Amino acid sequence: PILQLIFFGYATTLDVKNIHTVVLDNERTQQSRELIEKFEKSGYFTMDFYVTDYGDLTRLMDNGDALMGLVIPTDFSNNLGANKTIQLQTIFDGSDGNKAAIAAGYVQGIISSYSQKIMLESLERKGLKTSLMGNIQPEVRVWYNPELTTRYYMLPGILVILVTAIGFL
Repeated sequence: PILQLIFFGYATTLDVKNIHTVVLDNERTQQSRELIEKFEKSGYFTMDFYVTDYGDLTRLMDNGDALMGLVIPTDFSNNLGANKTIQLQTIFDGSDGNKAAIAAGYVQGIISSYSQKIMLESLERKGLKTSLMGNIQPEVRVWYNPELTTRYYMLPGILVILVTAIGFL
């Protein structure tokens, strides 16, 4: 049981890092490269493939080479400059629903941060003084497991399952 507990503690993890991503950048401008760079610098995404058409993106996703596909539309920078809503497409391989949901949460955070940065820059270009007054900046503190390492909160449950299974057998 002790060996099983050690092995299961390292084998069962819900941590999602290095999300393999395929990028279809239909615009290839400074703004689209800046957005892609935000994803890369987050530490969660690795931009493994850059494709030029939707068929290649679909093939890579179907083969399981990428967990996520990011599609940047052709009018990305024009709509960004005109303060219009931009439709970015993110496609997730849902065969592992947990990983896809966690990756989707990461995407929402990155896009939200990028959108806020663009909005503040736009206001500053118009000569409006901007301040972050009224913004809510959460200060998140995690007690007892600050790195949110899965094995630390999975081990007690695995221990109970192992002891129960061994007792049953």
